Parts: sequence; structure tokens; C-alpha cells
Amino acid sequence: RLATIVESSDAAIIGKTLEGEIVSWNRGAEKMYGYAAAEVLGRSITLLLPQNQQDEEDKILRQLRRGEGLNNYETRRRRKDAQEIIASLTISPVKDPSGKIIGACVIARDVTEQKRAQEVIKKWAHIFEHAEWGVVVGSADGTTLEMMNPAFAKMHGYTVAELIGRPILEVFAPQSRAAVPAQISRAHQQGHYSFESLHIRKDGSIFPVLVDMTAVKDE
Repeated sequence: RLATIVESSDAAIIGKTLEGEIVSWNRGAEKMYGYAAAEVLGRSITLLLPQNQQDEEDKILRQLRRGEGLNNYETRRRRKDAQEIIASLTISPVKDPSGKIIGACVIARDVTEQKRAQEVIKKWAHIFEHAEWGVVVGSADGTTLEMMNPAFAKMHGYTVAELIGRPILEVFAPQSRAAVPAQISRAHQQGHYSFESLHIRKDGSIFPVLVDMTAVKDE
């Protein structure tokens, strides 16, 4: 049963000796690295390491010999097609019945797309935070200010902390508030809607704005 679980797992599960020789290779490993089991069994696991990381395996093996494993260790690995991926590894010592360490089990997941997505989010977060134009995100029902950049808060004479959670209508001038629900509804229906309006600052002064509203959708 255990062998069936290992073989059918989506994660790459690899067994290796304390010399780094590959002794087991499941279907998840085939899918992740592009090698069939017959191509890698008996070979050094350094086959999967980029050229500039070949000494990494020696460090890992020294740790394993001391009985120390690695959890969620992120590093780069090389596929059969020479493409480099980012892998998250959990490496555990394997012991015989007497407690002697005889090898290691490596469980690996390809987190390349996840890391790329995180980098994209970081870039957009930087743009959001430092944009000179005011950017604000409202709740799905269009009633509450959920997040905003410093430029939006400064434009209205507030700090970000003062505006978070307050009604969206509070930043619109009284004479413009009646039209806002219909404008938000139109943005929801069309996906995007721009309109001119009047906003009000903390000190009560009113100023004209161009609102460019885009509906934010989930998957």
C-alpha cells in the first residue's frame, strides 16, 4: 500500500544513498524532471543540479549523515530538457532497523510558477504603493474602502489608516453621492467605467476628480 501511495503521488519522491546515488524514482519525479526511472536509477542525483550548484549536494549529504533533514528547502533544479525550475525540497534521513542512517528520502515540488506569481504580485504591490495617482480598492458591494495607496489618502487629507473601512461615499462630495451607486453598478456590468465627479477632503474642501473604475473578478 505504501509503495502504491508513493508511486501515484503527484510529488516527486526520490530515494538516494548517502553517496547521492538514486535508488528509487516515482512517477511524480518522472513528470517533474522529465527523466524515466530507467534513465536515472544508479546515477548521481547531481544530474539534477545546475552546473553552478554542484557542491550543494555535498552539503546536503553531510547534513544527512549527521541525522539532520531539510524542510521546505527552496533551490534550483535542472530538468532533462535543461530547463531550470525552482523546487521546494523536504529531505529526510532513512534508517535501517538498527537506527543506522543508510540513505535519504527526497520529496520535491515544482514551485516555479508559484514563485513567478509572487514576484509579479511584489511588482504590482510596489507600483500600487508608490504610484502618484490615487488607487483604491472597494468592497464587492461597492460600499466600503478596503485598501488604498498613500497617494489616494493624501489627496483627501487623510492617512491610509484613517480611511480604511470607511464608507466609499464619504470621499465623494455630497452633491455627487446620489450618482455613485449607479456608476459602480455600471462598472460591474461593463467591467470598466470612467466618469468625472467631485470628491471632498478631510477639511471639507471639494475638488474635481476623474474616476477610472474597474471591476475586480475572481477566477
